Amino acid sequence: MTIVQFDPDTADGYIGDEADGCYYKVQWSDGEPGGGGHAKGYYCTIVVDCDTAGFVEDLENDAGPFDTKEQALNYGRNSAIDWCINNRVDIKE
Repeated sequence: MTIVQFDPDTADGYIGDEADGCYYKVQWSDGEPGGGGHAKGYYCTIVVDCDTAGFVEDLENDAGPFDTKEQALNYGRNSAIDWCINNRVDIKE
């Protein structure tokens, strides 16, 4: 089950240049009843949008849970920065 319903128009942030970079989005989940599956907390999905190579794919899907939204946002931002550095993409916020 996907927790974070990703849409670039409602992403919490974008790191990269005009052609390549990462969107990230954070969403709260109350967890699954009975303790099965995922726990209560904030989850983060990071999506790479690479126009240069012509692909869009998940870098991470539903990372977490995090105790606070700020922790989840920092995780998404830092993961996006790491991807940009590793792929020699200019970092613009």
